[in-house]
Amino acid sequence: NRKGEDKETIDYASSALTLFEQLDDKKGMGISLNIIGQVYFANGDFKNAAKYFKRYINNAILTQDSTEIASGYANLGSAFSKQQNYDSSLYYTKKALSIQMKLNALYSIGNALQNMATDFQKKEMQDSATYYYERAAEYYEKVDSKAGLAEVYFNLGVTEALRGNFNKAIVLQEKSLGISRQIGELFLQKENLFNLSKNYERIGLRDKAFDLYKAYDVLSDSILNENNKRYIEDINAKYETEKKEQQIVMQQIALDQQQAQIKFNYAIIVAMCFGLLLLVIIFLLLRNKARKKQEYLKAENDLKLREAYINASIQSQESERKRFAQDLHDGMGQLISSLRLLLGSINENATTESRLKVVSKSETIIDEMQKEIRGIAFNLMPQTLIQHGLVPALKEMALRINSTGRVMVLVNSFDTPDRLSEVQEISLYRTVQEWVNNILKYAEATQIEIQIVGHGDELNITIDDNGKGFDVTVLEKSTGNGWRNILSRVKLLHGEVEVDSSNGRNGTILIAKVPLTIPEEGRVANKDNKIPIGTDGITVR
Repeated sequence: NRKGEDKETIDYASSALTLFEQLDDKKGMGISLNIIGQVYFANGDFKNAAKYFKRYINNAILTQDSTEIASGYANLGSAFSKQQNYDSSLYYTKKALSIQMKLNALYSIGNALQNMATDFQKKEMQDSATYYYERAAEYYEKVDSKAGLAEVYFNLGVTEALRGNFNKAIVLQEKSLGISRQIGELFLQKENLFNLSKNYERIGLRDKAFDLYKAYDVLSDSILNENNKRYIEDINAKYETEKKEQQIVMQQIALDQQQAQIKFNYAIIVAMCFGLLLLVIIFLLLRNKARKKQEYLKAENDLKLREAYINASIQSQESERKRFAQDLHDGMGQLISSLRLLLGSINENATTESRLKVVSKSETIIDEMQKEIRGIAFNLMPQTLIQHGLVPALKEMALRINSTGRVMVLVNSFDTPDRLSEVQEISLYRTVQEWVNNILKYAEATQIEIQIVGHGDELNITIDDNGKGFDVTVLEKSTGNGWRNILSRVKLLHGEVEVDSSNGRNGTILIAKVPLTIPEEGRVANKDNKIPIGTDGITVR
């Protein structure tokens, strides 16, 4: 497998590095150090990658090779960027850029500028990000690097979208998509299609957004199939050439060993064997310790999650009981008292006409009592949720809210299953209900859109409103039960939830993602599922 091949590469490169050090071959040492750093980087071990890139830089400084020094600084900057240490990343990338400017290495300059722009974007310094992306584009144009231009235009589009300039983001990413198609860059095509779909949706062109998303979905499948095909071809090629490559490597190692000091060969081999055995033992012990620690942490986290969910459930139940008692006291209690007074007045009204009026008023009060009971029952547990599932229950909730005339709630769904498990349906319904109640209470919104979308084995729920934004950090400091209930319910389903909002900005988006495992026949791909509910309860197409 890939990890095994990478470990083998590191082993060979490490052996070569030892021999080159014995021969004081600085060129060979630099090549070996760079290879080891690149393999660690490709496997996501950025700390080890940074360690070898630093050694690679020091070796290049000794040889006074400016090209390798610049390459080492650029690689080291990328390793720090992957560790989210953006200040260090910018520091080393600027050092690389300074050398590349002197060498007039136009393509490398473009890459360095783009890496700096990406770091500024991660630091949420969008003006600086835009400036460096545009400078990178200038250098890519000088060398006619279409791949570089496609990537820059895509990143500029992301930056503009983060600023809320969705139309400008669309123009840039359409440009990137065109270049990506021209050069056959499938991954960038896929990313552009996905981001364009989101941006068109944000400006209200949902049909266009849906078409782009379908194109993204088709391309994703195509890329997956292509990757599988390449993987099979690589295995076949490896099978055919493995023996020849091993012979070449062994011959090279034998040649290098002959050039080393013969009198130390036996001692070195013995030391290496003992060292390797010791490393294997240490590795096995550390891996076993890490696995046990991971299992312990997982069990501890699961226990904390269950405790949090139980506490939140208890608090939520207590709140529901209090509200239920208040509803009965304020609503039903007053209606029953009124009915008792009316019925008691029958004896005081001797005429038939007066008694008929009392009966009529009593019927009106009984109708109101019936509505009150239905409202209380709906709040406790909607029958639609029990009998028909999540989406119909959310549409019924939207209909009740829309009937007030204060807010328009839209419920859209696509590729969602007919039914989920009882725990999933109740938890997701209560999550949506809790967040919508918060919007109604605080956001002063006039429109709320709820989207339920199935993505393979995942269900995404998005709640988007046009009300007042807020600082999302207040959620982490919140002492109320609402946000804790939402978190505990989503975590119970092994999902995740995030909120996008800020002070002074209209609109807030909540996104909940939960894993979903259902038979394929249980999934309904209904193009007409995107149906808003009108205030009169009639579906509008």
